Amino acid sequence: MFNALCFGGLAVALGFAFVGPLPHFSVAALPFLFLSVALSLTINFFILALIGMAAFIFEDNHALYLIYTKFNWMLGLFLPVEFLPDWLQPVAKSLPFSYIHWAPAKLFVDFSPPLALEILPRQAMWAAAAVITALLCYRASVRRLQINGG
Repeated sequence: MFNALCFGGLAVALGFAFVGPLPHFSVAALPFLFLSVALSLTINFFILALIGMAAFIFEDNHALYLIYTKFNWMLGLFLPVEFLPDWLQPVAKSLPFSYIHWAPAKLFVDFSPPLALEILPRQAMWAAAAVITALLCYRASVRRLQINGG
């Protein structure tokens, strides 16, 4: 949260300095934006928790983390969904990566109530799926765990 506040404040200051205020931004978008950011943080946290719990099955899960960060970076942060070819956009919108970075940014830059009603339920679905999967994986991992001590 500390990093998000510091870097978020810096990003807003630099955005105003280089671009100026957004022409269509309204204060009414802030609750939807905060909800979208909270859902994206939830999705990311629980997917990372799943990758961490993969260490119960695999001894080294660093490769899974690298793959996840690259997909997250390419499909969510680096390439907005609108930049992808038309045939790939529905695929990108069905994966959780675009709902971690692209969705909150899209709501911030181009907010409209229909867009919020399209994005927020999908984010909530991915957040619920990540939480439930992480809890089930944790339960299975605890049953499988054997600790040898002396």
